[in-house]
Amino acid sequence: MLKSQSIPESKRISKEETFTDIYLIFDFDPQDPDADFDMLRKMLMFFNDSTSKGKLYINYPMMQSFRHITSEHDDEFKDRMVPADIGRSYKALVDKEAWKVLKQNASLDRGRLKWIICLNLSKMNYIINGNNRMPTYHEYKDMTGDVILDRQLESIEENGSVYVLNTSVFLIVDYHPSWIFDDVRPGE
Repeated sequence: MLKSQSIPESKRISKEETFTDIYLIFDFDPQDPDADFDMLRKMLMFFNDSTSKGKLYINYPMMQSFRHITSEHDDEFKDRMVPADIGRSYKALVDKEAWKVLKQNASLDRGRLKWIICLNLSKMNYIINGNNRMPTYHEYKDMTGDVILDRQLESIEENGSVYVLNTSVFLIVDYHPSWIFDDVRPGE
């Protein structure tokens, strides 16, 4: 919860004066005993527009999923899952399994960033629709965070695992879709 009450009114800066977009990035953390998935679903449905209330992105299981790619040709990425109760040991697993290039932040150029985004977009399409291919822009726009959450919860119920998926990279897609998608028309 933001502690806006602790800032004197005279020193508060309204969102409208300073920011055009608000982004919220959370880790999934299903092992947390206080995890409330119904509340998380409500939050995803409420925080669905960066220019009004904000846009919520959830990383599965956490932010380190950005680097949980084992090679330039990681054919297992679409099926990569981890136990839902992995907790903090996920960071050590990623350090052990991540492709060396992704461990070196200096080597992350625009091309590799786009590649990581496209891998995660394809995986999201696989999780939601069973198609391991890059979605079109219009298909992407129909894939909502609450549907991803539902698929992840189904996976936990079925086999105790979550798909490794970094949705925070979709912030770039939402901000500049024509960089990723060829089928974006002006004004979309």
